Amino acid sequence: MKDLLDRILSSPMILLLLLGIVCLAMGAGGGFELGSFSLKFETSPGKLLLEVSGVVLILAGLFALWVNLTKDQSFGYAYGWGIRPNVIHCSGSLKDSYLMSLKNIHGMPAERVWKYELSEIVIKQYPKNVRLDFEVQVTYHTKSEGTDTFHCTGFGPFDGKVAYIKYGFYNDEKKLSNPQWSGVLVLRIPRSGNLHGIWLSASANKDNTFPLGTLNLRKLPANNR
Repeated sequence: MKDLLDRILSSPMILLLLLGIVCLAMGAGGGFELGSFSLKFETSPGKLLLEVSGVVLILAGLFALWVNLTKDQSFGYAYGWGIRPNVIHCSGSLKDSYLMSLKNIHGMPAERVWKYELSEIVIKQYPKNVRLDFEVQVTYHTKSEGTDTFHCTGFGPFDGKVAYIKYGFYNDEKKLSNPQWSGVLVLRIPRSGNLHGIWLSASANKDNTFPLGTLNLRKLPANNR
């Protein structure tokens, strides 16, 4: 019961629908009565105002639901529109594995391999989409280039088994309009067991090759998050 109340109170979409139904019912019935408490509307304008308010609130709630189901659901949930994602916390590794040119694919040369250290890996599953976020420290193949830290975030459709995610690496988590580099990721998300994916950078190297790699994730139990 408490979880249901928390869900209702945390979701403006559900509140709009419930308030709309209550207003519509009160307008049609001429008021409200609960035990010794009674609220009556004897005049037609009062009833009409409640009925109109109820219809408007219900339509607003349904519109918010439609936006959530057809648009970016992570944006909708951030504003409390009622769709609670299934949140998965993970540990894992990201690797450079191959270089792809227009003619062939071959193994990534050792001198071009970067090292990635991932942390705070979170996957949010919505009915039709998935959002992926993690922090990553990148150590480059030469010591002179040092290391960089990025926030990676991605979003894409999910068919219940596989997610197709467009991602970006950003210098600032609060400024997600200009990624340092971006790409696409195909990630298998089973109901149980580990998660495995293949990523491809959308940015070509100077020699017109595209890095490909793997992403392997392990779901963390609740007490290890």
